[in-house]
Amino acid sequence: MSSITKIHLKSNNIIIPDVISQIRKYAESHSEFSLIITGPTGSGKTNLAHQIFDLIPSMLINADSRQIYTEINIGSNKPHLTSHLVVDCNNTAVAEEKYIYWNMDILKLSEIYSAQDYRTDVRKMIFSLYDKKILPIIVGGSMHWISSLMSESISPFYISDYEKYLQLCEKSLEELQKIYREIYPSNKINDSDRQNSRRLSRAIEYFQITNRSVYDDTIHEKNIINFLIIELQIDRVEHKEKIRNSVTERINKGWIEEVKNALEKYPDSNIVNKLGQGFRIIAESDFNNINKEYLIEKITNAEMIYAKKQIL
Repeated sequence: MSSITKIHLKSNNIIIPDVISQIRKYAESHSEFSLIITGPTGSGKTNLAHQIFDLIPSMLINADSRQIYTEINIGSNKPHLTSHLVVDCNNTAVAEEKYIYWNMDILKLSEIYSAQDYRTDVRKMIFSLYDKKILPIIVGGSMHWISSLMSESISPFYISDYEKYLQLCEKSLEELQKIYREIYPSNKINDSDRQNSRRLSRAIEYFQITNRSVYDDTIHEKNIINFLIIELQIDRVEHKEKIRNSVTERINKGWIEEVKNALEKYPDSNIVNKLGQGFRIIAESDFNNINKEYLIEKITNAEMIYAKKQIL
């Protein structure tokens, strides 16, 4: 079994020497482990990761499902390219730039990359870093990616037909449960799947495409990874102000134009559905009559709601 230890930190009360001390103390009893830095949008994950990177031999690994796309830079709030180097999945070399992010800016919006793909790629990288005595630092707020990475079971869930998946997601929970029961016998039903529309949709899609049970095809991982998790917490009032400032900055830097360009480049796709509420809110706007203040407030509220899900 993996060893999982969690440290809760207030984002406005981080003492870096204390953080480094806790990491080194954990390392005394775990010769190989991965550090996960997570928490709500705007809580300071990137800044903390950079400060740890400055003091410990490490590699920064992206855990934001939007920052993986090359065509979305402003809205995804990527660390600016002037302060870091983006390297592809096969490149682990240290370059002149100070901060190196792995698994960022590697796909076009038209390409599909699932949580399972992320798990496979990152676990492979983690073990290669262990061989080099380099600490993997996983940074981001996409909890489905992080949960998949930490899971010791390899589930074959995937979305090969996005249109079909979206059609299934539109069905009610009761409808999906009915289809699910027809596909899987009662002794195979997973209670957590039964109450989750997206998991039901994926399980149904898997069977429709392969004619196999997703439970029969689940594999248990032999290579165990230990995780030290730093979860940042932030005061709600301060948090909303930070998100509003971030949204305002992104809007002013060209987020609206970025969404327009993506929609024009992929007019017949569902790329906006990959990118979260903020992108959808902008995509559904009247581009000929943009009310920036209205957009900022609506996106701020949406990101505050999403932040509640960014807890392990």
